[in-house]
Amino acid sequence: MVSPLSPDTGELVSPQPGETADDWSGGQSVEKILTKFSLFKRDLDKPTISDDAVFKSLELNFDYQLGIHLGLSKSDVKAIKNDHNSDQNRVVSLFWRWQEVKGSDATYLSLMKALIECENKEAAEKLCQYYQDKHQKSSTNEFKRQFSHPALPPNTDHVKYNHSVSSPEKMSFTNEFQKQSSHPTLPPYIDQPKYNHSVTSEKVMLEENTSNDAWKIFDRYHDQLVNILRKDAIFCDSILKILTDKFLIGIAERDAVQQLSNLDIKIKAIVRCVSIFISKARQPTRAFVKFSAIIEEFGNFRAIYEEMKIKASAVGIIIKTPAKLAKAKEPPSLTSKGASADFSDADDAGHDESLLTPSMKKYSRYLKSCYKKERPDRKWSLGNVPSKIYINLAVVCKNEDYRNPFSNSTIHGTNDDIFGYKEPLSLEELCRIEYGDAILIEGAPGIGKSMLAFEMCSRWVKGEALKKYPLLLLLRLRDRVIQNCKSVKDLLGCFLKEQSWKDAAVQDIIDNGGEGLIVILEGFDELPEHLTKRGSLFFQFSNELPCATLVFTSRPSAKHYLKNEIEFERHVEVIGFKKENIDEYIEKFCNNNSEHIATLNQHLDESPKVRDCLYIPVNLVIVCDIFQKYIMSEEQVPFKGIVTSTKLYEAMIKMLLYRHIKSQTQELVRVDLHNLPHPIKEKFTTLCQIAYNGLRNRATKLLYYADDDFETLGMMQKEVQVYPGTGDVTAYSFLHLTIQEFLAAYHISQMQKAEIEVIFNKLKNVMKFKTMLCFLSGLTGLQSITPHFDHNLYKLNLFHYLYESGNESLVKMLFGNKDEFYKVRRLIPSPSPQDMFILGKCIALSSCQWGLSFTLRGMTFEHIQKFQTGLFSVECDLSCTIKDISFSLNPIGDEGMMELLKFPEHVIKNLVSLQLMSCHLHSHAATEFSKELKKFSSLKTLFFHNNLFKEGEQLCLIEAMIPLQYHYVTLSKLSPDECEVLLTKVSSITEVYLYQLGSSSIEKVIECLPNSLSLEVLHIEQSHCTPENLSLLPTTLPSSTLTKLELVNCAIDSSSVRTVIDAVLMSPHLEALNLRDNFIDDEGSAHLCSMLKQLFGLSEEPATDYDSSYSFKKLKFLDIGHNPFTGHGISSFIDELAHFKSDSINFILSLSLGWKDQLCEHVSFTKAEQHLKFECNEDN
Repeated sequence: MVSPLSPDTGELVSPQPGETADDWSGGQSVEKILTKFSLFKRDLDKPTISDDAVFKSLELNFDYQLGIHLGLSKSDVKAIKNDHNSDQNRVVSLFWRWQEVKGSDATYLSLMKALIECENKEAAEKLCQYYQDKHQKSSTNEFKRQFSHPALPPNTDHVKYNHSVSSPEKMSFTNEFQKQSSHPTLPPYIDQPKYNHSVTSEKVMLEENTSNDAWKIFDRYHDQLVNILRKDAIFCDSILKILTDKFLIGIAERDAVQQLSNLDIKIKAIVRCVSIFISKARQPTRAFVKFSAIIEEFGNFRAIYEEMKIKASAVGIIIKTPAKLAKAKEPPSLTSKGASADFSDADDAGHDESLLTPSMKKYSRYLKSCYKKERPDRKWSLGNVPSKIYINLAVVCKNEDYRNPFSNSTIHGTNDDIFGYKEPLSLEELCRIEYGDAILIEGAPGIGKSMLAFEMCSRWVKGEALKKYPLLLLLRLRDRVIQNCKSVKDLLGCFLKEQSWKDAAVQDIIDNGGEGLIVILEGFDELPEHLTKRGSLFFQFSNELPCATLVFTSRPSAKHYLKNEIEFERHVEVIGFKKENIDEYIEKFCNNNSEHIATLNQHLDESPKVRDCLYIPVNLVIVCDIFQKYIMSEEQVPFKGIVTSTKLYEAMIKMLLYRHIKSQTQELVRVDLHNLPHPIKEKFTTLCQIAYNGLRNRATKLLYYADDDFETLGMMQKEVQVYPGTGDVTAYSFLHLTIQEFLAAYHISQMQKAEIEVIFNKLKNVMKFKTMLCFLSGLTGLQSITPHFDHNLYKLNLFHYLYESGNESLVKMLFGNKDEFYKVRRLIPSPSPQDMFILGKCIALSSCQWGLSFTLRGMTFEHIQKFQTGLFSVECDLSCTIKDISFSLNPIGDEGMMELLKFPEHVIKNLVSLQLMSCHLHSHAATEFSKELKKFSSLKTLFFHNNLFKEGEQLCLIEAMIPLQYHYVTLSKLSPDECEVLLTKVSSITEVYLYQLGSSSIEKVIECLPNSLSLEVLHIEQSHCTPENLSLLPTTLPSSTLTKLELVNCAIDSSSVRTVIDAVLMSPHLEALNLRDNFIDDEGSAHLCSMLKQLFGLSEEPATDYDSSYSFKKLKFLDIGHNPFTGHGISSFIDELAHFKSDSINFILSLSLGWKDQLCEHVSFTKAEQHLKFECNEDN
């Protein structure tokens, strides 16, 4: 029984003497208690969804039966009990799970009935008292409460919310507000989130909406979000941290926002960052849902979340929370300096025997006996491989700065998340996995993902890791039997034959929700394409087995399918061999023969392409085997000719062929695959046909079944599968998928040229076939193939194909028109340094014009260095023209600036636009840039704001602009002197965007307006503008040449806006005024309304008391969006606009979308509609 605690003694309270069973259960008890508190059923028949405090007010102890009476499943209640050690934590998680499962049916009334059914009358009465105190208020107070922090009962404990990876503790209750190392704890009086983000994953059940309805919904609630965040600075900082973790705000943007000292300006900046992210996202709907998942977890935002969810549903965006059991927990330490290689006591303590039924125990023993007989997938090894295996891992951290030595040392890593900060990770740490987690392990082809999966399985069998999991399923997804399974139930039993306990074991796993089960799905990228789509069986584990732990391994090419469907708690990258591993491997391979080691290293030094690829173990094995064959035959090692992956794998295939026929007398380098001896040629052709058939039509087939043995030429491995219902089946697979891709490419290369071109252009943008088409490009040289592509390039596949082909003439032909303009932008996946080298080389061979945008692509100085190397890699003079480059929002640092300044002179002198916003640049970068600025003779646009400069550190750069023809400049944190030089000395400048100005600098900017003779646009943002520092504006603005004035997010209030309007009314040139994202309330709104006719030139009355000699030019555009006007203030604008008589007046008043619904219902709306603009998407 669930009983309340006595407020005096803390002991359990039992039913009082004389009370009958009817007093504790049934409808009569409900009516009696309601009558006692003067309540009706309709009063309590309301959702508790936005009221977390009710749970704490009841002071309950955890009890299994309460969860059952609330309608939860047995597995849910059992999982909650197992997940938490604290009784209070269990109670809170129980109620949160109830709210999640029941949604709007989780009412106060149903809670009250459940308490009475559990014979807890006192708690039921407390619930009524709580409801009466909290909810029987006026509707006006209830509306206000939605925008404030709900008060918690006195003397209650509060949930401590922490995402730190440095603490293995579960969610706990505390009365103290403690700072966390990586995720700030929210203050005690703020409603806390229910669960960790990663287990409240939201799914979008809709194709992408091209009209960006998702952003429009967000914009409607923009101002309400600001109002909530303004109430507490600590809460604001915590939300900023969470948004950064969830990739709604980049690290560079976070740094810029955190520097803002004014809380109101900081809040506006945060919300605007989210707005821009959703607007500009490749998939805005998914970005919106990700944001919704964040705010849904905070009681402060719950009312807004529910409204947004309804709005989204109305336009077909369905936000659906999966049935996966949410757990309040924190991940184990991964990055702590003191992390031990040994498991903690909790990790080392084996599984809970209560989870196991007799049939599950049998299944566990059976699996271990099966795995003991297995060997590592032989595709890893090709022969004489040292016994020691290296498994180097990195965990991708989403919440840290990624300017660290380890991240920079793993440049070969394939992870394409924008925020690529990595921490080293041991295998022991990887194996510390919580129940219900989902882990993604990614890595390049041949880097050791399959070996890692086998090693995890082996350690489980030996009892060295994953001890708390009684069951482990290793599913190799390339296997036909696995792919043919029709249900999760089939997958759970795929290892069993006709055991009498098979059905019972599978059913027990399902009944337990998968608790205690870990499933390793190895090789997701090797599935046929139809099995990687939404609705695939392999995505159903988390729904049908919410407590099961999932580990996926995949190439990066298939990662986007996974991330679209699954929210991963941890993202791990297999980074392959480091230099010391390579050296050690070579020493062991050469049996410490110093002469052989020196000779091999000499050849590698002469072939950088070969050495660069050795971080992939399979490639290292290939190179060592090739070297060994040539040493033994005393032939010249052919590394000098290997400059592409195609050449490397061609040499490897030749080596395999000659290993098979055991011939070491022929010179391998002189053998042509096109002229193989009979019968090798026929067998090789057959293998290539098999490889091609396995990859064609996107239906990947990696295992081949045969009754009889057939010749594989040493390129395939044979295994016997014993899956149930099939008997003993002989299966063949290629030593590695990359070998199959090469052979498939070779098969295509033997087709007719027209057929090759059709296949190439059909598959060229499919990431799954990128490796195969790279090989095809290398084998054919792309002769007689004309790749089809458009002028906007979002992937680098084309450049890889061209580079592999070695066909420089084709590159020159494709990009030879000097009048053509190509844009490379928003690259997915994010480019590696080697990608940048290839791109640079291809551009250097071209004659056309380029626009390159690498904004927010996780670039470092090494990327720029490699790009520069590529530009210098051609012998002929450059004839290409790079018009604009953007490295904004990348941590290139001062080193990156130094590399950029080393670009070829031809590139620098033709550059028109350079964007270096938020690039972590310091004063040294500004100084060096200023010395070279004259070389940028064509530069007209420079984005340079939100870097790490202090006031005065950019003066040298601004002075260097004076003799040049700059038109458009963005800068931040300028001193008054810097502002004066910029506005009065750089005579060509027409547009200036200034950020984070101090009070004195704002005054200096306004003072200099009359002396800036060519300035047309002035934009000031994130700078606190007061009536005092704006006081000169009515004097200087009329004497300026400005046509547009933008004071965005400058904390302008109703007092300051009067000064601005007075100045505008005196300006003879101004046509546009932007006051967006400020704090102009109804008082300021009333003043603006009274001035609309004057502003838009519809009144003949003098506007101000200032000098009437100025000829005022009517305003054409006024933006007052995202200011805190109330409904009354907004209605005043509509009424005023409705009285405008002339249809010939051409002006626009831009308002927030949040006002649109109210204005559309206003009687005067139709008359004013032609002058209103609402849907001003941030992307425009």
